[in-house]
Amino acid sequence: MTPEELEALKASDPERYEALTRQQRDERIDAAARWRAAGYSVGASECDPCVPTPYERQGQGRTRFVAGDR
Repeated sequence: MTPEELEALKASDPERYEALTRQQRDERIDAAARWRAAGYSVGASECDPCVPTPYERQGQGRTRFVAGDR
């Protein structure tokens, strides 16, 4: 269905619209939950340079630990 058809269906038959889009909505919710569990904000993207990757965070932790021992 086209986005226009979905919008028309949303207005005319909300239950059918919900049934058609439930799986996509659930997948988006699950992906957002996994993203937050990994330590990212939902608005951040994988290629966002402001958000460190898990490897960078691990390296930062090691650097802080070593630097703290000195």
